[in-house]
Amino acid sequence: QLAEEQLKGSTRRPTEVNGTGVLAITLLSGGVRESGSTTRVPVQPDTRRVKFKLDLAARDYPRYGVVLQTAEGLRVWSNSNLSLTPDKFVSFEVSAKILASGDYRIVLSGVKSSGARDELDNYYFRVP
Repeated sequence: QLAEEQLKGSTRRPTEVNGTGVLAITLLSGGVRESGSTTRVPVQPDTRRVKFKLDLAARDYPRYGVVLQTAEGLRVWSNSNLSLTPDKFVSFEVSAKILASGDYRIVLSGVKSSGARDELDNYYFRVP
């Protein structure tokens, strides 16, 4: 089942895949925080994993890196070896257990062939 919700200038598409315990959510490029509304990621007790798809403007890097942080800047999870999906998103999954209630930020970086990084965007969300 796909539920779509319009949020002041940004769209999120949460999808609970029945029976698998995977919650999929798409976060759009640009500051959701700027609109004054934060995307909610409704992690339920039976949610085992959360799959994020990040929309991005810069699509010319061989690899991408993400850092998932709490609002206080504490690193919760990271990966620096991600690539674009066929539909041109950066996608990754995390265990739902690492997402306690609170506000989070995902920092997306482009990783050049040399290993140097360019910070590309920030994505904000809240686990109620």
